Amino acid sequence: MMNRKRSATELWREFLREVVGPSVGVECAEYYRRVADWALLHGRDFGAGGMERSGLSVLARLDVRLYLSARPGMAPSMELARLSAFVPKTLEGMAEALGDTLREMVTVWLDGSPVTARVDGRIFPARVNEDGELV
Repeated sequence: MMNRKRSATELWREFLREVVGPSVGVECAEYYRRVADWALLHGRDFGAGGMERSGLSVLARLDVRLYLSARPGMAPSMELARLSAFVPKTLEGMAEALGDTLREMVTVWLDGSPVTARVDGRIFPARVNEDGELV
């Protein structure tokens, strides 16, 4: 018997039930890890290349202890409310939303102000090993 491909709405409801709901009140690092683990577990659902295009293929594998921003651009409680109100129309849109969530937590604003920074005002403080590979 073949597995039926789930719709974006079905998968999003599962994400809300398994990750968002139980994450109320957790710290940023734990929330990041929960979103990342869920994205990795369901990566195939996003279709060929969905993890790569959304940035999840890298973001979900980062060591949160090394990369979590000291001042993430979001508070978990606000992000939980935002995600609960959002329903993606496509699986690609869902992957993008999850990638955006993780990106907000590991990037910093150049001027420290998300209100005044331009879209390109965010940086990712990458750490690389001696071979130039992201750690």
